[in-house]
Amino acid sequence: MSDYPAPEPLIQVLPEAESLGRAAAARMASILLESPEGMPLYVALAGGNTPRLVHDVLSTTFRERLPWDRIFLFWSDERFVPLDDERSNYRMALETLISKVPIPPENVFPTPVHHATPEEAADAYEETIRSVLGERGFDVVFLGMGSDGHTASLFPGCDALEEKLRLVRAVDAPDYADPRQRITFTLPLIARSEHVIFVVSGADKRDALRQVQQGHSHLPASRVKSHGTVEWFVDAAAFGEESPA
Repeated sequence: MSDYPAPEPLIQVLPEAESLGRAAAARMASILLESPEGMPLYVALAGGNTPRLVHDVLSTTFRERLPWDRIFLFWSDERFVPLDDERSNYRMALETLISKVPIPPENVFPTPVHHATPEEAADAYEETIRSVLGERGFDVVFLGMGSDGHTASLFPGCDALEEKLRLVRAVDAPDYADPRQRITFTLPLIARSEHVIFVVSGADKRDALRQVQQGHSHLPASRVKSHGTVEWFVDAAAFGEESPA
């Protein structure tokens, strides 16, 4: 894994899902707007349903404020399904964000699920990331967390958690996940990022969130590092008690 030390996680608890989306989107916007003028900005979006909350705000409140011509989008994980499949993380982002903001099409890099196997797709995506970013890391990586503590498509017990060299891996998710075949960023790639933003919503995440806060390393989300900051935006249902001071 990365040699970067794990920064002290920052956590912000919001009363409900709508304010959660606003806060996480505002944090991303502040990071990007503080970047040097003219620099490309690399952002990795998350899968699942919670990112919709963030996309809604980015595509409205920040539509005219962000430098979309300098923003390059990738995905921290993807299901091995066609891009127009209803389970596709790309399709969700297309419908809730990409189609609503003036981002150039050439700035959008979906996971290449057109390849014959997840392994070939992972290899191709890693090659693209290395080609586009070079030695840079992502400016922002968005992540969610499942009730089992998984993040991206790194599930508890997954051998990809021990990956030290590869940036992207093909993985088989547990039986309860649909679909099982996934392509995911690895921990070393995430650790190269400047900022990681977790967005977590729902009471079903409460136990996993508490374990992550306690540093239980068997949960993938607890092993996430960043070159800069790791920040958690969670709603009150997920946190389960009064917001921390």
